[in-house]
Amino acid sequence: MKTMKKVVLILFSIIFSAGLYSQTDTTSFKLGKKEIVKVIEGDDTVTVNIGKKGIQIVDSEKGTSVDITDLDELDELDELQNNHTKSRRKFKGHWEGLEIGMNNYLTSDYSLALPAEARFMELNTGNSWCVNLNLLQYDIGFGTDKIGLVTGMGLEFNNYRFDGDNSIIKDPVTREIVSLEYDAGTFIEKTKLATTYLTVPLLLEFQIPVSGYKRIHISGGVIGGLKIGSHTKVVYKENGSKQKDKINDDFNLSPLRYGVTARIGYRALKIFAIYNLTPMFESGQGPELYPVSIGLILSDF
Repeated sequence: MKTMKKVVLILFSIIFSAGLYSQTDTTSFKLGKKEIVKVIEGDDTVTVNIGKKGIQIVDSEKGTSVDITDLDELDELDELQNNHTKSRRKFKGHWEGLEIGMNNYLTSDYSLALPAEARFMELNTGNSWCVNLNLLQYDIGFGTDKIGLVTGMGLEFNNYRFDGDNSIIKDPVTREIVSLEYDAGTFIEKTKLATTYLTVPLLLEFQIPVSGYKRIHISGGVIGGLKIGSHTKVVYKENGSKQKDKINDDFNLSPLRYGVTARIGYRALKIFAIYNLTPMFESGQGPELYPVSIGLILSDF
């Protein structure tokens, strides 16, 4: 505590010397449009917000106390202490962020075991990754901070790493997706299908208070997707020389798709699952497979 008080005193000496602090209720220092330091003075409380962290100094009959906490919690405490007219927190959902997970697909009878005619699509699941970059978020509250709708926009990058020594290609006659085989003497290092989709969600989210401002958040809904890119890539060695084949094509993949998703999180532990109700390939143009992914939400923006 003594060390922390020294840090606080040094911080205030810098603020005073820079002429940033005054006797008004709120004083802030900005770099361009970004607020770097904000000082809020109450009757017995001084709050210093720096980035997403804050220091709160409270004078009471028992003495002076110093507390360091998250800025979001400080904002909520400040609203309560100063009797702001805003009586409720605004609902804020959980969509924006970075997600990473594993890809696979199910058959029409919800089985992971592929039929004989689709065995060339079998995956090395441990190397079949999805990376979802959810960039935009818009929240619609229902007059409470615990329930609301969440929508937005994101990008979904999928890698389907084939387990066999093959890739996929359109049959030149039927135009259906078939296996692209390589010669027996060719050593296959990596073969995959990569897809990119623009995604738009519509989620219903519930937030359950656990302790203080910490909450469990549970959401479910639908995610629509628009395909914006796809290619196959094969890395192999032939006659001791490393080669790479990359083919850009639509591969009869469904250009529009939709699926259902479920998400749950508490503090740093957050998981998601997505099951697509639209087949991976257009009807009659490839095996009837339904992509599924499950993974972790690594960070919120």
